[in-house]
Amino acid sequence: MMDDDNSCHPQFYVAIDCAIFGIYEGELSLLVVRRKARPAPSIWSLTGGFTQEGENMADAIRRVIYTFTGVNRMYIEQVGAFGEMARDSEERTVSVAYYALVDSYAVGKKLMRKHKLFWFNLKKIPPLILDHNEMVKKARKIMQYKLETTPVGFNLLPELFPLTLLMDLYKAAYGKEMLTKNFRPRMHRVHFLKRTDKKSKKYSNRLAILYRYDSEAYLKNPRFTL
Repeated sequence: MMDDDNSCHPQFYVAIDCAIFGIYEGELSLLVVRRKARPAPSIWSLTGGFTQEGENMADAIRRVIYTFTGVNRMYIEQVGAFGEMARDSEERTVSVAYYALVDSYAVGKKLMRKHKLFWFNLKKIPPLILDHNEMVKKARKIMQYKLETTPVGFNLLPELFPLTLLMDLYKAAYGKEMLTKNFRPRMHRVHFLKRTDKKSKKYSNRLAILYRYDSEAYLKNPRFTL
């Protein structure tokens, strides 16, 4: 039988932490922050915070990501709960971990400086506070499966992008080379990848044709053939 007297139960905090992934300098990378607060100020950490009164988890994680990055367009998925007794020396805290896929080019530089944010190549992630390295490990497994089976990877790209940027994404995700001569013909056959009449030099040294992801076309025929 449940005890209706809530005063008999221990009180603890519910935190949210997020492994934010983006393509940075051609590599799949993790956004980390140099901590200012206790415990362990100046140690590397995932972005995170605490849920607020009257706020559900979905709103809380979007608020935290937007506060740190200024990004609204993203893909978010829950990784799991982390609540070991000794995980936080200050207070008993249970953290619900998420991962997010964002366009690294959209992350505000002023916010990067303000919050002391840095992109780390996934091959060179530094030791993180508490159990954050374990969060990243689990997030990467879930993320890689999603990248292989759904078009969520387009959240890592700008709304308009050249094929070279898309190729960088999948080279980073799969950890292997994807030769241009094979990649481009395959992409031209993908029904939800649409060529536009726009061109840009922003992502390479030469003028490149820009493409966009057509979510409506994918939903009408949800086959993923990358």
